[in-house]
Amino acid sequence: MLTFGPTFGSVLDPSTPLNQANIRKYGTGMWTRLLIDATRNWEFERNPDWGNRRFPPVNTIAVELERKIHERWADYGIGADYLSDEKREMLTFEQLSKVLPDL
Repeated sequence: MLTFGPTFGSVLDPSTPLNQANIRKYGTGMWTRLLIDATRNWEFERNPDWGNRRFPPVNTIAVELERKIHERWADYGIGADYLSDEKREMLTFEQLSKVLPDL
């Protein structure tokens, strides 16, 4: 994470303290920005402990619950095939947004 500032904000932002909302003195308020590098390094080696993935699983569910979801998948009416772990790993945001356009 990298912080930088103060930078210009907005005089319309209600969170800007009144003493910093002076357009002549500060422009449009003073804010500190936060930059988060959330990129992934795809050169990591696959790890057998993580199901041969490059990164640890973010979230897992019980095997029994996964089986129940798979059995009833068509009942949920999502409009997409149930994906195995391997297919889920390969799913891109572009493909997902075609099925779920609100993403």
